[in-house]
Amino acid sequence: MEKIFNKTKSSSLTRWLTIFSFLLLTPKSDESKEFKPVNLKTPQIVSYDYYNTQNLKEPIKLELSATYKPLVDLRVKKILKSKDKELYEERRSLFSQYDDYSGKSNVDLSLLESLVIVESKVNPRAKSPTGPMGLGQFSRETAQRNGAIINYYLDDRLDPEKTLTELIPNHLSEILNLYKNIGINHPSFEQVLYTYHEGKPTRLSGKKLYSSCNSRLRYYITEIGALKDLIEKNSLGYELLPLYSERLENTSLHIFRENETIYSLASLNNTTIKEILIVNPLIRNINKIPLNYPLRIPTQ
Repeated sequence: MEKIFNKTKSSSLTRWLTIFSFLLLTPKSDESKEFKPVNLKTPQIVSYDYYNTQNLKEPIKLELSATYKPLVDLRVKKILKSKDKELYEERRSLFSQYDDYSGKSNVDLSLLESLVIVESKVNPRAKSPTGPMGLGQFSRETAQRNGAIINYYLDDRLDPEKTLTELIPNHLSEILNLYKNIGINHPSFEQVLYTYHEGKPTRLSGKKLYSSCNSRLRYYITEIGALKDLIEKNSLGYELLPLYSERLENTSLHIFRENETIYSLASLNNTTIKEILIVNPLIRNINKIPLNYPLRIPTQ
């Protein structure tokens, strides 16, 4: 009995020593609660070597395979005859706010727009229950790999300009390189979208790819294809909204101080919290704004 007791005691002591050592050796976060002011007009550049950046100079255009084209054509007809047409026209109108950003991208405009409409419904602050965020619905890992800066306070995934001009083009180029690495130099539209959605390349194509996809993934690929076709043929009318970049210009800068809240600033400047968040897209949480952060305040 004494031997069993001593063995149990020794085991317990070893376990506690292991836990204590882990706590001592675990590095503390070096994220400061104070934000060093930066020039908001100067983009923050992150170097990354995950894929060949030469591809960023090449326009990205994708073509449907013969298997998916009839499915896309059928969906196009259904959209034009249903309430979905009005819904997508509204979302095209929302996307028009970012026309100057999308024009800087090397991604085919109809592909870029249809991808954003389906992924996030053109909501820059959209968040999936599983974690992906922003117009392109990027996971933290994928976004950081493709040039995003994400910390406790700020998140590049929420920035429309960063997403449209860098994150989506970079990620699509990354996907094309993944296919080159497995010997597929010209992946089809559905192969690239499969990888964008699932996070891995596939050697399957045509009917084999279609049969391997579940209904949700088939809908995702077909819907983006149908929207792309409708946009290319200009079959969806929409109202042009004022550019988002012009909205940012109609703001003044306020350095966020201690004991201030976004609620008090909204009240003091006769605006709303929603308006402040719109012109400060990087902010993750309105209750967690770093000190000395240059906050934009709407002036109109």
